[in-house]
Amino acid sequence: MNLFRKINKFLAIGILCAVFYHFFIHPIDLSINYLLACIFLLFGVEMVIEKERDKKLGYAYLFTSLILISVILVDIFKNVY
Repeated sequence: MNLFRKINKFLAIGILCAVFYHFFIHPIDLSINYLLACIFLLFGVEMVIEKERDKKLGYAYLFTSLILISVILVDIFKNVY
């Protein structure tokens, strides 16, 4: 459980640095969908594993990440074929 918190904090700091770089230094050509799917997946897993947190919210995060991942896969397959 501590591992997921550390990963989520590291990912959040990395995204903030990337956003700062994108807006103030040089634009980055990176899709936000990949990052959002990863963040929602990790938040959902963290909330479902922890006992004192609301598991319904964790499952909602997992459901949202599955929808985002399916949209990403559909987009990838449309571009390939």
